[in-house]
Amino acid sequence: MKTFYSDDMTTIYNADFLTLGLKNVADIIITSPPYGVGKEYDSVDDRVAHDTYKQFTYDWLKVAYDALKENGRICVNVPLDKSVPDYVPILSLVTEAALDAGFKYRFTIIWDKSGFGSRTSWGSWMSASSPHVVTPVETILVCHKGEWSRGAGESTICKEEFMTYVNGLWRLPAENPERFGHPAPFHEKLPERLIKLLSFKDDIVLDPFCGSGTTLVAAKSLGRKSIGVEISEAYCKIAVQRTLNTSPPLPLSIEY
Repeated sequence: MKTFYSDDMTTIYNADFLTLGLKNVADIIITSPPYGVGKEYDSVDDRVAHDTYKQFTYDWLKVAYDALKENGRICVNVPLDKSVPDYVPILSLVTEAALDAGFKYRFTIIWDKSGFGSRTSWGSWMSASSPHVVTPVETILVCHKGEWSRGAGESTICKEEFMTYVNGLWRLPAENPERFGHPAPFHEKLPERLIKLLSFKDDIVLDPFCGSGTTLVAAKSLGRKSIGVEISEAYCKIAVQRTLNTSPPLPLSIEY
């Protein structure tokens, strides 16, 4: 087990999550795995055939199941579908793999990126010959291990946030890939909302594909400890720098 970086709040492993061997370490997993669409990652070939991607998805979800504590939760950000190198309904594939790995389904959040510059359709222009529809949304699949209810704990979400977040349509812009030097970052508000809605103050957050460290940054900013796993050393360096530049919340002061 190769620890790339560790402090009181954040631990980052430069490793392959499938072979790292984490067991019962996290209360919640928040991640966005490779989509198999040919993204130019630093050290992984992302253009894979359907059967290969399906097996990979089941394999990492099975390892994720073991890495979660009992009654833990998992949030997986994936698109509805993909068309490269073949057409796959990716959300249904990931959902099926999660159930096969032992998880129980809870709900799906829709991340609406429309209105933020997303294209709407391509293919055969103004012709029924071969049109292609692009849906400007992604999804967050939410499942759990064991029971959904976790009982008592200290939550860190206010009334207004709770009312907003339990509406399963989240309108947030896509993140600029050039901002952190990673081809597929998600918006920091995604893990921030999921952490507030689905975890308690002392919970440990795990991201098996932490990339540039967005989940780790959100966790630290909310006072949660986190574990990130990333196969690319270059992305690990970015994640470390981002977490070092992030401050945990200040303790509440009491005036007498």
